Amino acid sequence: MAAENPTVPSAGRFLAVLGALLGLLALSIALAYVDLGSYNLIVALVIATAKMLLVMLFFMQLVRGPAANRIAAGGGIFMLLILGALLMSDYLGRNHFGARVLPVNGLEIPIGEAAPPVSTGSSP
Repeated sequence: MAAENPTVPSAGRFLAVLGALLGLLALSIALAYVDLGSYNLIVALVIATAKMLLVMLFFMQLVRGPAANRIAAGGGIFMLLILGALLMSDYLGRNHFGARVLPVNGLEIPIGEAAPPVSTGSSP
C-alpha cells in the first residue's frame, strides 16, 4: 500500500469542511427568521467570518501551503482592514444630524428644507 502524501488533504477532510459550511449556511438561513434585535448583524458577521476562514484555510490550502500564500492572504486581510477603517472614518466624520452646507455660497440649510435657487449673477 502506497503511503499518502501529507501535503494532499484527504477526501474526508474536504467532506468535513463541506459539512461545516453547509451547517453554517443552514444557521444563516435560520438566523433570517429569528429576531435578535440589534444582534442579528453581529451574529451574521460572525457566521460569515467562520465560513470565510474555513474556505481560506482548507480550500485555499493556507494550512499546509507555502508561507508566501499565507503572507499574501494576510496582506489582503490587512488591506481590507485599512479600507474598512478609512470607510468608517469618512462615515463618522460626516455631519448626519446638522445642517447641510451648500458648496456654492456656504448657506446652511436645515435638513428637510429645499435649497434656494442659485443666482447666476446676471439681472433680468
